[in-house]
Amino acid sequence: MVVAGNQFRGLEIESRFQQALETVKGILDTTREPVYLHEVPHVYTDKYIVVESAATLSIQAVKSLLLTLASSTDAEFELQEVVNWAVEEKKKITLRFESNQSWKFIKESVREEEVGTATVTNFSGITKIDKRNIKKIKEYHWKLNSEYELKVYSGSYTIASANEQCIVLYKGRGGSEAVTATNKPPEGTFGNVDPIEVDITGLIKLISVGHFSIDRTSENCHTPSRNNDVEEMQKWIGAISLFCNQVFQNFYKLMQYFEDSKIESIAATFSNGVFIPVIPFVDKSKQDQNGGVTFSTADAERFFAEFERTLHKTLGNMKEAFSSLDNKAAIGVLGYNEARLCTIVNVLKFCFEALQKVVQHVENQLRSQIVAAIGKHVTTREITEYVEFHNRKIFTAISAPRAFLYDVRRHGFAPEGSISINSAPYDNVSLLGKRNVVGTSVNETPISTICLTREPHEAPSMHFSLNASTTVELQGQQILHGFVSHKFTGEPAMGFNLVARARQFSSFVLMIGTIVDRNHFQPRHSLIVNNKDKVSIPLNCEPLPTAKEFRDSIESLSPEQQRFAKSYRELQIESTLFAIAVVPIKNSLEVVLNLPDGALTKHIKLTQDLMKLFIEYQVPSDLLSYEGGHDASVEVKISKVKENAKAILDMIIESRKAELQAKKEVDEYYKHSSDQELGDDALMSNFDVMERGPAPVPQVSFSRAAPVSKVGRGLTQKQYKKSIPMTRAMAAHPAPKAVMSNAAFLSSSAQSGGSAAVPRKTVADVHDSKSREKYAESFENIEESDFDDVDNPTIDYTKVPKQLENLFDSLGNQGKLRPTTITVAKHWYRSRQKNLLAKESSKELSDDDKTKEHNKTMDLLDALSRSGELALKGSTLHVIVAVTQCFDKTVLETIVQGNVNPIEPIEITSLVIASAIQNKTVSNLLKNSQKNRIMAHAPKIFKLLEDDDQTKKMEVNE
Repeated sequence: MVVAGNQFRGLEIESRFQQALETVKGILDTTREPVYLHEVPHVYTDKYIVVESAATLSIQAVKSLLLTLASSTDAEFELQEVVNWAVEEKKKITLRFESNQSWKFIKESVREEEVGTATVTNFSGITKIDKRNIKKIKEYHWKLNSEYELKVYSGSYTIASANEQCIVLYKGRGGSEAVTATNKPPEGTFGNVDPIEVDITGLIKLISVGHFSIDRTSENCHTPSRNNDVEEMQKWIGAISLFCNQVFQNFYKLMQYFEDSKIESIAATFSNGVFIPVIPFVDKSKQDQNGGVTFSTADAERFFAEFERTLHKTLGNMKEAFSSLDNKAAIGVLGYNEARLCTIVNVLKFCFEALQKVVQHVENQLRSQIVAAIGKHVTTREITEYVEFHNRKIFTAISAPRAFLYDVRRHGFAPEGSISINSAPYDNVSLLGKRNVVGTSVNETPISTICLTREPHEAPSMHFSLNASTTVELQGQQILHGFVSHKFTGEPAMGFNLVARARQFSSFVLMIGTIVDRNHFQPRHSLIVNNKDKVSIPLNCEPLPTAKEFRDSIESLSPEQQRFAKSYRELQIESTLFAIAVVPIKNSLEVVLNLPDGALTKHIKLTQDLMKLFIEYQVPSDLLSYEGGHDASVEVKISKVKENAKAILDMIIESRKAELQAKKEVDEYYKHSSDQELGDDALMSNFDVMERGPAPVPQVSFSRAAPVSKVGRGLTQKQYKKSIPMTRAMAAHPAPKAVMSNAAFLSSSAQSGGSAAVPRKTVADVHDSKSREKYAESFENIEESDFDDVDNPTIDYTKVPKQLENLFDSLGNQGKLRPTTITVAKHWYRSRQKNLLAKESSKELSDDDKTKEHNKTMDLLDALSRSGELALKGSTLHVIVAVTQCFDKTVLETIVQGNVNPIEPIEITSLVIASAIQNKTVSNLLKNSQKNRIMAHAPKIFKLLEDDDQTKKMEVNE
């Protein structure tokens, strides 16, 4: 496995570092104390110096290796020529390794091999004769000729060869014999191998300079390990390391085939004896000095001298080891030259791997220091918690973000419940699309939003549609929220739940949707929350591309395609307005029943009965409301409403009793009846009697009767035919009186679904002609005006997302700020207590449950508004515009690798949103103690948001 191999190489480098530490102690005098960087207090610049020193020694070591490898006596001159190609002629420099292996047939031979003996004994049992079995084996002898060449060239290889801009650094050949049992050469991956190449232009340029340095003034210089200089170096370091490994593997395949372990062991043994001067060490004895704890230039020269000494000593010892072998045949397919090349390639690879390890060591040190300073591994959740704390420090009390946790209440009365949007990390279940049930997780906390509250007289009019012909106005408080979520790549995502809770004997309507235009709220989901219900609705936050990403994406499109993309982008931006409407039911009940404010507060049973009549039976409010004089006392008005409610409830109870009695008598009747054929005339006569009944009873259906079919008077032809056998039997045996008297009730009940429930009423069913004319006139006016708000013509929530996007785009790179759409997820949970003594139980609402809840809620709102005639007073509308601040790394890597304090861009984002939402300048948002600090690291935001015209963008109707 690659991972296992990388781990092994990492351990090998760590082992070499430990050996190098002992060597450094021997090089320096006893007053010096070399240690790892993390073992001694140091300043931040020391980390830069450690990386620069390690890279410089690595470059010097590689230069020495290339000169040692070159077979020419003019190696220095040739290297300088290569440097001129790269620096003066600005050409690409490539290192190329070519290898070719070919088999040549030598001879054919026959070899005898004893395969066993045979024993012959005579009949007397005395004589014994042994015979040997000899087998002749034909063998074919082959010779492998191996040639290889290491060269460096500039530009294109073909052109370079022709222009003599190609220098051979090393060239060799070798061979060995092999024997096969067939007349075919040995199998194996031998032959002309594709050349191996690597770009070494960056290395040659650094060799020409002689040292490595990091431009710390560059805006792209983040840390000692994350800057353009180191990152560019690491690219070709990795490529050259891979090249060295491929060259070594070319010889290693030959070693494996010929089972020749001599060169492998020799190269590994001797390359391990070379001191690698690329080390992450500092001098602890210098920690009290002002010059820092890094080694001096003189120390680095001593380290490099030790590297050259051990390198040449290793190669000399290797030559002696090969000279001690008897002859070339004993050496095998490869000899000293091949072992020398493999050793140098190994050392070069060790130098680069050590350099990468030093850079990684410095970065790990930064990471460890931050974790040690904070005391934990910081995640998105900790950042969110800190941002809430930080906002309390910088914002004035009136401008500070607030928790999205609101009571559902009327002024002067106790709360009837609450709504909140909570954030919590996804758990294992939520990865499948589910979240914690009903906000029960202790980790859930309300999100914070920057908000602007408009009282009813300040807010623009807002309407929503119950159906195609009914529109209702929401009258009440409107709160505009700006919400920023934070997303760090590689971190667990944060989940969001809309949680609604109702208190005992309390209820309210919750609607969820979007703002589709200046005066129109479109509810997509709704439900009634009552009697200690707890509802948890998961929310999905889906970031859109930033303005810059969008422009870059459509840049190369045709004008027609761009226009389409821009149009759709406008729709996406405006659809980021997520809205939640809350309607207290008691307040609306009092208005529709002509009762004074607060009249139903202490009449719990009456409120429950009225809710039941409106929701389950869809009773028109005209049958329940008080219609007397306005000067009557509250008790009189309540008493009248109670009487009306009791009358309807009594009628429903009597109707149910009659229905049950009728069913009982019908069952009893059919139990004793027998089939009898009747003529069609008698059949129709009895059918008419059964349908009409001898005496009418009060109808429970509160809507107009359904049209009567010509076939069977209300029955379809199919139903009529099915009823013939039953009707004939009833004609032969007259039905009981109770059955006939309740036939009309059964008929209306059947039409309405089997109980006293009826279809939803319309405007024409509920009101008299005068009321209908008044309603029609008001609806026509609404259509003509298109909900234009004369008092607040400049307030348009749909313009807010675009204005924010323009502001973010002008600020540039402050973390990717993406407009975000909020949608409702699938898995809803409701916790409910069926009665006062029952335990609370939780249930996931199915799609069918959601549809029923929505229909039931719309029916109730239709009744409370008298089909749009009455505004829903006391409601609250929350409009949320969301933005996601995206970072390309985890929280810790953003700090360590990017050298970015994520609090600062998040802080700027909060100020921009607060300025836009609350129409204030930055100076008016901040506490005096924070202005100078923010001005120092973000002067652009003051210039952008202190402009009076800019701060009035919210008031400009685009």
